[in-house]
Amino acid sequence: MIFTSEKGEQYGYKDGFQTDGSYWYTGEGQIGDMQFVRGNRAILDSNKNNELNYLFEYVETGMVRYVGEMSYVNHHKIKGPDLNGDLRRIIIFELIHEKTR
Repeated sequence: MIFTSEKGEQYGYKDGFQTDGSYWYTGEGQIGDMQFVRGNRAILDSNKNNELNYLFEYVETGMVRYVGEMSYVNHHKIKGPDLNGDLRRIIIFELIHEKTR
């Protein structure tokens, strides 16, 4: 399961649907370069493990909305600040809604 929130933007997370219908999801990790460990590894390996990523969006404190089943397609990295303001590599996962697959 992966969770997104508009509040993440204050920490440099910019998740959302793109014009091509894909969903860009920012990896986890707030300090230093993001690595392919824990949740990031799970998303990266989800196709290999024949798993879907269930996307939820926080709508208010303690309440989430189910967005859908998402499949990992690709990822790219961008530069951006970490929680301390230091420049680091950020992983952006490119997901598609399973219905469009």
